[in-house]
Amino acid sequence: HKNVILNIYGGDMQRVFGGNKSGGIIYGNVTVNVHGSNPSHTIGEVFGGCNLGGNIQGKIEVNIDSNRTDCPLHVDNVYGGSNMAAYTPANSFFTGDVISPVVHLKRGTVNEAVYGGGYGAPAVVTATPKVLIGSDGADSLTYPVKVGSATGAGNVFGGGNAAAVTGNTEVHITGDNTQVKQYIFGGGNAAAVNGNTKVWLRRRAKILGNVYGGGNQGEVDGDTMVIVDSVK
Repeated sequence: HKNVILNIYGGDMQRVFGGNKSGGIIYGNVTVNVHGSNPSHTIGEVFGGCNLGGNIQGKIEVNIDSNRTDCPLHVDNVYGGSNMAAYTPANSFFTGDVISPVVHLKRGTVNEAVYGGGYGAPAVVTATPKVLIGSDGADSLTYPVKVGSATGAGNVFGGGNAAAVTGNTEVHITGDNTQVKQYIFGGGNAAAVNGNTKVWLRRRAKILGNVYGGGNQGEVDGDTMVIVDSVK
């Protein structure tokens, strides 16, 4: 089975999808790498999954890494899952224990929100989404990582946006130069997590809002956990 790798180095786009438009199956893994957009322009939404239909049987990875000074990164929202389409990788039809999607914001700014899951009620993720904001080690001292903008937005969700997760969720915030302007939720936004949720805060990341092990008006069927592990 073939894998899909999508590299974005510039442009002014409304939406970017790693998967299909309205049907069909991708049997391999999907990786979306966003390195920048054009100056003064924005990528509205980045989805690791599909748009209105289709499925991905492999794993999904979304990397937001603004490594180009000539194309500074401007992204509004990032989703690990799909838009209005379910994501059920192989071997997780009942357990939801596959660790995927993985969303990693290593450097750059996401203006509004980061979601481990998808958008819309049909976009159920039957797997274990993981959101990583920041990076450990020496690079965390130099790479600015930010979720939020002057508009007051800036939330991080382990789950989806009105899209449930059948499996566990994890949010990992780290780095000495990492900032989340609003709230962090282990669960989803108005969406259930049929499993456990975990939020792990490491190093000296700056969280300007509240931290919740659960969701925002979203049920959690399992355990919730928040770990604060600051390292000087």
